[in-house]
Amino acid sequence: MIIILIIILALIAYVYPKIITKTFVPTTILFTLISATAFFVDFSLLSPFKTGFLGLAFFIIVMFAGAMPKHSVLEKKFKSVRKEYSIYGFITITPHAILFFIDMLNETMNFEWFGVMTYLIMVPLFITSFYIIRKKMSNKTWKILQKASYIIYLLLYIHLILFYTGNNIYLYTALFVFYVALKNYNHFSFSKTVIRKLIISSVAVVLILSIAYIGTDGQIIASHAVNKLYMSDLSIEDGVYYGSADGYEDYTVVVEVIIEQGVIKSIILLDDGSSEPRKEYDYTEIAKDVIEEIIEKQHTDIDVVSGATHTVDGVVNAVLDALLEH
Repeated sequence: MIIILIIILALIAYVYPKIITKTFVPTTILFTLISATAFFVDFSLLSPFKTGFLGLAFFIIVMFAGAMPKHSVLEKKFKSVRKEYSIYGFITITPHAILFFIDMLNETMNFEWFGVMTYLIMVPLFITSFYIIRKKMSNKTWKILQKASYIIYLLLYIHLILFYTGNNIYLYTALFVFYVALKNYNHFSFSKTVIRKLIISSVAVVLILSIAYIGTDGQIIASHAVNKLYMSDLSIEDGVYYGSADGYEDYTVVVEVIIEQGVIKSIILLDDGSSEPRKEYDYTEIAKDVIEEIIEKQHTDIDVVSGATHTVDGVVNAVLDALLEH
């Protein structure tokens, strides 16, 4: 979904930059109303708002706008809508951020300060994006404040790789590595000083990730340590197998796996390993979706949904437990 959204927003910015700037006010009002609706209405079309994918796509375009080759057509067109896209990004990512905060306050999700800090730093940048506020600031102060966007990019990347598994990690890593490479290639000379800064930055990222891992007792990253098992690589006798794994906190996911003719015929969810369903997610439905995907693909290489990591990993690990203990 995220790649499709990025491509669509990039094409709109490239083809219709003037329309974007001219329709800023009504579009801002529209996005605000839709984002507010996302808190109360459970509708599939609002998923990009609840998951934060739409806001993320806006921010990725804004991020790359500052990395385009100087004086190029891409730089001119993307930068011409950077203010609008920044504001749209903040508005459309807010439903996800607030629901995320609620999850942590209700202790239905581990506290993850990278996501919290990302959103909090976005707030002053969002406020100062409006001309009525910006004109009251000196140009120097405003530029210094805008430097915080680099901190947002780093924290956002860390947040994403901590909460997603599978191919998503490679996708986000590729996007951010490409951005760093493009930014340095187009805007900096490759002097020893720059290279030294890049090395220091890389070490800093590794240290931050290590601290995050230790600070959460490995719960966030370890929750993604799900083995990839393909039925084509196994030889399992037909029968009924039971497996269990940790879900969220003290809950345990329990499944019944039925094997017929060497393939997974069905998986029965005996316990979804979650707390009570909440406004944003129905864990039982998510667990059932994961089961359907495992049966369809005949393997356990499943991506997770933000906010439901423990449930998804719990189901996958329970299936693994059943199949590997045969």
